[in-house]
Amino acid sequence: MKALLLDVAGRHAQVHDKPDPLVLFHDFGDNALQFTLFFWCQITRPMDLRMIESDLRFAIDVAFRAAGIVIAFPQRDVHIDFKGTVPVACKGPE
Repeated sequence: MKALLLDVAGRHAQVHDKPDPLVLFHDFGDNALQFTLFFWCQITRPMDLRMIESDLRFAIDVAFRAAGIVIAFPQRDVHIDFKGTVPVACKGPE
């Protein structure tokens, strides 16, 4: 993943190659491995940075899909503790 993230950053026209982009393995999350991609760029407005970050996220999504990396989203199981019978009714066509 580190190589993919660095490749994506290196291909963005507005990300500087010096200093080099940097990827840190930040932490283990409940449902994820958490990485932080650091990069340097020159901006004149805060929106410029937001646009570059968005571009990188879109490109990371494409790169991960191409590499077969699936982002696992949390799933929840619901268990119902019910004593007794559950009434079930079927209604046919009228």
